[in-house]
Amino acid sequence: MNLSLFPKYSSKIEMLGYPLFTLLIIVLLPIYNVMLKIYSPAAVLPLNIEVITEIFGVVIFASRIMVRTVQRHYRLAFYVLVSMLSSCEIYGAWLNHFTAIQVLSCLMGLAVTILVFDDANALRVFTITYLLGFVAALSTRVSLTHVLFLGTVFTTMSLVSYAASTLRLSSLRRSENAQLKLKQLAFYDELTGVANRTLFIDKLSLALAGLNRESESLAVLFLDLDQFKSINDSLGHHVGDEVLKLITGRIQSCISEAHILARMGGDEFMLLIPEQTHSDEAIDTAVAVMKTVEQPMRVGEHTFYLTLSIGIAYAPHHGLTAEELMKNADSAMYSAKRNGRQSYRIYTNDMNSSFNHHLQLAADLRAAPANGEFFLEYHPRIDAYTGNVASVEALVRWNHPKFGILYPDTFIPVAKENKITRIIGEWVLDQICRQILLWKHDGSDTLRVAMNVAAADFQQPEFVQEVQTILHRYPEMNANLEIEITEAALADNSKIVAENITALRSLGIVITIDDFGTGYSSLGLLKDLDVSCLKIDNTFINDITDNDKDLAVAKSIIAIAEARQLAVIAEGVETEQQLDLLRELGCHEIQGHFFCQSLSPADLQAFMETRIVV
Repeated sequence: MNLSLFPKYSSKIEMLGYPLFTLLIIVLLPIYNVMLKIYSPAAVLPLNIEVITEIFGVVIFASRIMVRTVQRHYRLAFYVLVSMLSSCEIYGAWLNHFTAIQVLSCLMGLAVTILVFDDANALRVFTITYLLGFVAALSTRVSLTHVLFLGTVFTTMSLVSYAASTLRLSSLRRSENAQLKLKQLAFYDELTGVANRTLFIDKLSLALAGLNRESESLAVLFLDLDQFKSINDSLGHHVGDEVLKLITGRIQSCISEAHILARMGGDEFMLLIPEQTHSDEAIDTAVAVMKTVEQPMRVGEHTFYLTLSIGIAYAPHHGLTAEELMKNADSAMYSAKRNGRQSYRIYTNDMNSSFNHHLQLAADLRAAPANGEFFLEYHPRIDAYTGNVASVEALVRWNHPKFGILYPDTFIPVAKENKITRIIGEWVLDQICRQILLWKHDGSDTLRVAMNVAAADFQQPEFVQEVQTILHRYPEMNANLEIEITEAALADNSKIVAENITALRSLGIVITIDDFGTGYSSLGLLKDLDVSCLKIDNTFINDITDNDKDLAVAKSIIAIAEARQLAVIAEGVETEQQLDLLRELGCHEIQGHFFCQSLSPADLQAFMETRIVV
């Protein structure tokens, strides 16, 4: 019997160590008459009752004796049953009039178990055993209360061969539920419930096949959460999963039923707009989704402020295949990330070359320190009152063998995405210590040297130990070191951050909060941190002489520092007017191109010897 004829009705269980294939079908009463013709009248005499509902269970099971002989009889009997069943007319699943057919395939023996309701609402169990060419018939009576329709196990005394058996009639409902579960796993994301990559590609391919290229267009949006990895890394995947569920709900609230949202993996989503109702529908949708996602989000004790970077590609303009459109939307999304995140970009032809450039940087970056491709330059900080060099900031450069000199804004975002910042940071600290040692040996003035540490690295419990491991190779360097962390580093893992700051301060290392005033940290948290300096972000310095709001922010930061007895550093100073104003406000150190660009160690030495006083 071809079970594939009834895919929605089939199931498989184990019985007596063999697979039991179950097929639920609807037959007419003539099947009963067919049985009468196949088996002798004596054998079917117990079936001569008034039938209300016919339920036939056909069970082919194992006989443990004379296997080779039995196989021949099995094949003959099985073909008889196949012929009988294939002649039955199939109808819809009526609750009060259906038949269950079951086949246990073991290629050995045959037993036909017939379950029949009689007019006394009792269930009569009848078994015909076809074994070694002989036919025997036995019958027993079971109360109807032991039988439940649609999905219940019928337990019968088989009275055949060597053991009792359990005959399981799998219901239509159970079979369909299993298929729905398999479909859910195959085509939908288990965490969020939206479509997965497989289903999205199928839907996109179908939409492209039906697209009128002359008059219609569709859009594919690639959505990627900014800085989501830090949540998983610092708070665990259980928190990250809850965030993804909330994000999914927010995105769904901004789209229509015609749109198809899919999670591609991790924090990446794709959205298909199969038929744009107007030319700006994709852009309007992207803007609406970004605004919704940007709203504060609370998971347990944590509040998150997340943003999206979105890439948009259109068909037929940017591709005619699912693979091409998805790739181009991905390239546009990376362009949005490189241009400051929290934005959308529409694909252009030059983005693929930029994306390939990005991929090559990621591949080359890990080996760059060991290959000697990195080097440091130093940007002086000038004492606001004496004009002397008070300290310097070490800035890493990459002499790429193909692309030439690359600056941090080009490769540090790539390093963060690929979690290589720790490798770079260790190299920078080692080089700073080497340079300080050279200055000491030369008898030069020994400066305090600042290095930038990525927020994700500083938030790790083992960060202090890694710093100490390097410092053990360079004794008495601690007092010459300064570590800059961005204000954003204070937002997560505040306990670990506070412990790391305290431990580093106990080593004599200066701690500076960089980009202060960008709005991430809590002043209450800052009050409890043993930091040394605040660095005013250059966004507040650029227009400080013309913009009252920027001036007010700078004054507030300086007031906070004075109250905490902290030093204040202003970066991004480019004019004498800015310098004079910052001196007047009480800044201690000034950094910017007004004095000089970043310098090599030799050029820095020459600059210091001039002792330029302004």
